[in-house]
Amino acid sequence: MIASTGGLPGHEAAAKFPVGTAFLPKGPVAFGCPTGGAGLGILSSAPKEKQDAAFKFVAFTSTPENTAWWSLQTGYMPVRKSAVELPELKDFYDKNPQAKVAVDQLPKTKPQDSARVFVPNGDQIIGKGLEEITVNKAEVQPVFDDVNQTLTDEAQPVKEALQDLQS
Repeated sequence: MIASTGGLPGHEAAAKFPVGTAFLPKGPVAFGCPTGGAGLGILSSAPKEKQDAAFKFVAFTSTPENTAWWSLQTGYMPVRKSAVELPELKDFYDKNPQAKVAVDQLPKTKPQDSARVFVPNGDQIIGKGLEEITVNKAEVQPVFDDVNQTLTDEAQPVKEALQDLQS
């Protein structure tokens, strides 16, 4: 299965067998693993005082110590590379090497594509298409034609909202 590192502790707890992890395989063209999740952002259209407050929040939450704590509490990857060097994460990864696979895979990943980030449920739409291909052995082109149309339809309200902000 392809799943988030955030779900690993739950999968390990529920499984009646040892759970393993591995890099996603490289395809015929390239290694196609995207980064996951989302990010924190500061809107350029927000008032300056809100931008300043948001920047302080982002700076606080993304210190190596805070991202290490967050990673240990959630199972998600740390959001700063420097956090991996902290003793508490090194110790955790020594005891839980399967949790470090995604960290080790990170240098091979590509940035998250916009459809996964900005289109509501974009990740699920793409995932459903991939599942149709890999599990149900559906033909690739028709599935991705459908995925493309669904993403286009679901992106329309986002595009309209952004246009309204610019007006």
